[in-house]
Amino acid sequence: MTTENFQTGDHVTAPRVRCSDAEREAVSETLHRAVGEGRLTIDEGEDRLGKVYEARYRGDLAALTADLPADEPVTISSRLSTAWAAVCTKVALQIAILFGRHAASWRRRALAALALLGPVLVVLALAAGVLHGVTDWQDADHGYGHHAVQGRDGGNPEGA
Repeated sequence: MTTENFQTGDHVTAPRVRCSDAEREAVSETLHRAVGEGRLTIDEGEDRLGKVYEARYRGDLAALTADLPADEPVTISSRLSTAWAAVCTKVALQIAILFGRHAASWRRRALAALALLGPVLVVLALAAGVLHGVTDWQDADHGYGHHAVQGRDGGNPEGA
């Protein structure tokens, strides 16, 4: 960025202003929202997010969002939609890693599998527990029959 010194006619380089962590975070939220809205692909969003945290100057950050619409006033609903956009972006990235559409190490793939399948397995286990009466231990039908617990005659375990 240059400006002209009107007294001497020389070009003088304007000082560049360094960006703060808060400014980087604001740009990061804008990019997450853009990916969630479909304005950027996951790969574009990931590439730009990498550049956000490498940026030193405000001009570097401005270049990353120059082709995106200006931010709207922040409301609770827009914060919530931004959070959902970020979650959806992360889930989409994990799915891309899991199915090999995104290059990643075997550890990252294992983590993606755990991150995606872990909650699914927990929900299935809870549903199975509720459907099969795990909370009601007295009347639980565990498949062994009551005579295995109470004795063959269904009464006293000692057979008396």
